[in-house]
Amino acid sequence: MRLAEENERFLARCRELEARMSPEEREHIAMTLRELGRSMEETTKYEHSLLRRLGVNANLDDSEEYYLRLWSAGRHMGLSTDEFWRLTPREFCALLDLKVREFELLAGTNELAEKPKADRPSTNSVRSSSAGRKRGPKPDHENARRVAEIVASIAPSGDLLSKLDEISDALDEQGIPYPKRWRSKDRNCRGWADQLDRSLKVKALKYRIVIAKRLKPISPKTLS
Repeated sequence: MRLAEENERFLARCRELEARMSPEEREHIAMTLRELGRSMEETTKYEHSLLRRLGVNANLDDSEEYYLRLWSAGRHMGLSTDEFWRLTPREFCALLDLKVREFELLAGTNELAEKPKADRPSTNSVRSSSAGRKRGPKPDHENARRVAEIVASIAPSGDLLSKLDEISDALDEQGIPYPKRWRSKDRNCRGWADQLDRSLKVKALKYRIVIAKRLKPISPKTLS
């Protein structure tokens, strides 16, 4: 009963504030909420995908089970419960993405280890073919650094989403390569500005910022 009364007071206060707003203010708030809703929906879908790639088979449509699995993944990454709840969904998604990449890389390595001896390449051939290089694609350090510098100049507060169009145009103007797989999925994609999936674009930017951060210190706000 008390909760119902508090909800009613809250709704009454909202109606009172709405009555004082101009049509322009109402439209601005509505657009902001729609954008926020789309961003949260995209983030949730991507988190579902990441959890599935980690082998989670639970019912993620159940919100309680979904957050339990997210918390479990966070703890597995070494986060405390307080650290887990302090992260924004976008920050946690970026961390989880890196963990999934690591997991999949290790899984690929284990496939070789689990092959029967007759099917394995000889130790000498493996050493000679892999000498002097590491497994997996090499990060493009120079372009990652350029991406981080452009993001920091356009969105110093770290709000990538609101400045995404400006950032995309700047990256294309500077001729900075976009992820190759975008082109394989969409033949019309010829640059950063052509990628319509905003969450995918933010993920690509943050991945490059993380690489750049390992090379030299950059503002922590860029990763917020």
